Amino acid sequence: MFIGRKEERKSLESVYSTDRSNLLVLYGREGIGKTALALQFAVNKKTIYERFLPAGESEHESLVSETFEKIKNGDYKQEEKTVLIFDEFHHIESKKILSDIVYILTNEETCGRFMILMLSSSINFVENSMIELDATFASSITGIIKIQPISFAQMVEWFPNKSVEECIVIRSILGGIPKYLSLWDRSKSLRDNIINLFLKRQAVLIEEPESILRKELRELGSYNTIMISLGRGLIKLNDLFLATGYSRAKISVYIKNLIEMDVVEKLFSANVKNAENTMKGLYRISDPLLSFYYAFVYPNITRIELGEGGKVFDEFIGPALSAYLRPFFADVCREYLDLMSQYGKLEHEYSHWQTWYGKKGTIDIVGSDLKNNMICGLCSFEDDTVTIESLAELKALAAQAGIKKCDFCLFSKNGFDSSIEELAASGEIIIASLKDF
Repeated sequence: MFIGRKEERKSLESVYSTDRSNLLVLYGREGIGKTALALQFAVNKKTIYERFLPAGESEHESLVSETFEKIKNGDYKQEEKTVLIFDEFHHIESKKILSDIVYILTNEETCGRFMILMLSSSINFVENSMIELDATFASSITGIIKIQPISFAQMVEWFPNKSVEECIVIRSILGGIPKYLSLWDRSKSLRDNIINLFLKRQAVLIEEPESILRKELRELGSYNTIMISLGRGLIKLNDLFLATGYSRAKISVYIKNLIEMDVVEKLFSANVKNAENTMKGLYRISDPLLSFYYAFVYPNITRIELGEGGKVFDEFIGPALSAYLRPFFADVCREYLDLMSQYGKLEHEYSHWQTWYGKKGTIDIVGSDLKNNMICGLCSFEDDTVTIESLAELKALAAQAGIKKCDFCLFSKNGFDSSIEELAASGEIIIASLKDF
């Protein structure tokens, strides 16, 4: 199934339409859909596809020798460009292959015109090491595109028969990664899917987090220790220091490497007047799959091995899921507000979205525009309706942050009490429940 990626395909077509040969790098974590995007783009175009696995120089050179020979002989010379796809090119160590790629790009009269797509699932390689491969090759790169997880709107397309609530839950567990989304059984319940994917001895995703980390990192035990602490909700640097026993310098290095892999993020709080009430030095697991794993699966791995996955869900995961999902629900709500702003449905054109992490609470959404107009939002994924007390708490947090004038927006999974609805009807606040999505 191929969903979305309209902007990415538009970018590729724009480059393809130019008169000269081009070289583009597409990268992003494994399973995010780079190959599917490249092959979808290449439909109805003359295409050559080569995938590299870990191997020595001679093996790689042998793999592509026939392809390069045909290209140099003019076998692919035609009016339209030929699309040449090299998948997982970070495994290439051969200078000869890189030299041949540059030759193709600079000898159009002999070889014809090409659009070369270099794909990689190693974020660290592309962002930190690729430039060192070969200076001439690096200078030949036309552009670099980082493939992001599919948006929530695109995910709803993926699951057309699922409710918005179900889509939010699925996204909070699997993220917008097509590889994982394709594993979700649409005919089974949330409980059965989580058990089948995570809570059985041979569950298909039970070893995926370790595999993700192992591909890019050494000292897996040390990184695991930090991820376990983050999964427990210890998000302040000092708390990580106390929990792990590692030095702050060591933790900072490990966190930096995890951030470069896109599995951990530093939480930058919204810039507000009362900075003294803002918490700093905060981190969280940004990858939904790893976040879910270290919050719920890893702590119960022994029980899972003993065949108690059903009990783990009923006793440990199910009761905690609503509270756990709040920050992920907030991500979806931000996407909703951003779309509303783009289409002129809000009073101001908000373009900058953040969260404020206060010492006495969190404002889930803080939006601002170029004129410093602001909007503050609360996002509740609990079963209870949002009450007037919740609005009072949000206003109190805004006061603590020093935000004196702003609009207020409330999101709720299960609606609002009558007093909130009356305020919304009068235009004093903005509210949205799942049916509005």
